[in-house]
Amino acid sequence: MSEDRLEPGDADAQDEDEDGFAPTQLPLAGGFSLGGLGSPPPVFVPKTSTPLHEDDPESPIPEPALWAMKYRRHLHLTLSGRDQERLRERLGEGDGAVYVIDDGGRHTMVSRLVGIDEDGSTYCLVGRIAGAAYDRYAIGEADTDGIFEDARDLALCNVFAAPDAVSNVVVADTYGSVADVPPEYLPPNPFLEFTEDSAAD
Repeated sequence: MSEDRLEPGDADAQDEDEDGFAPTQLPLAGGFSLGGLGSPPPVFVPKTSTPLHEDDPESPIPEPALWAMKYRRHLHLTLSGRDQERLRERLGEGDGAVYVIDDGGRHTMVSRLVGIDEDGSTYCLVGRIAGAAYDRYAIGEADTDGIFEDARDLALCNVFAAPDAVSNVVVADTYGSVADVPPEYLPPNPFLEFTEDSAAD
């Protein structure tokens, strides 16, 4: 890891959060989130390895999507019936699959796998939806292809997952609404392979 990437006094340096990660904004190129090409080595070495990891072999959620959602969700300041239920679910199949976890009494985090870069980092689109919206999708009243239309706090996260080494979650971009999200990042578009050639497009 290069130690001259961010120094403590740099304007771009940010404090670690309680999970041991420091979020960093990365530029986009040509509509593809390719900040991971040739990057991102972890901005720093976390205090503990993979603090967002869960030992749950039954979970239907791939680790990159899970870590991105856990990294972006809000703190639980109040308890409700929904808070007391740990939610880990996949909705939809194939390229239309989206993943959800609990985020307090009124919201649910939603994510999908967007693509992977040449360094092995996975890009995940993440958002927050109301609990009532989740209920509609969960019981099949709405097509999950449109789930991000109900989402806010949309972000593209770059997840470097190394369960036995150093892992990192980086916010590559944020979006004001689903209209700002590149269409190829939304379900049911296929999983992308980001390359240096696509960065030039």
